[in-house]
Amino acid sequence: MLKWFISATNIRLVLLLQNWNRTNLWKGASKIKQYKVTSKLGKNATTAKRKPAVAYGLKQKGEPYKLKTALTNESSWYCSKLTHKMWDKQGYDLRADILNFYVTPSNIKNDLNTREVKNWGSKLPSAY
Repeated sequence: MLKWFISATNIRLVLLLQNWNRTNLWKGASKIKQYKVTSKLGKNATTAKRKPAVAYGLKQKGEPYKLKTALTNESSWYCSKLTHKMWDKQGYDLRADILNFYVTPSNIKNDLNTREVKNWGSKLPSAY
């Protein structure tokens, strides 16, 4: 299961890749990683870009969740689409393959505009 979290205080993109142990769902998650948005050359997104991206994402709170929705539709969301749209409005297309009509967690993870910040392994981050 893939989950995205937005921290208004940290203003970083956190991707939790949760591969649950099928025999015991309560053993927890594995492969928990934190990513940040950068230029394709690795320069961090500025505060002037991060704050509006997070603000846009927070404005969508309460909007309907819908997996089958066009990237251009701004009235219903799925996790990766919201993350993509937040950053796309700031000039960062996180799709990895711009020919896609959808965006997945793997697209965002593999895009040249994202960099891994931290790998927690199987431990949940203390801030969450």
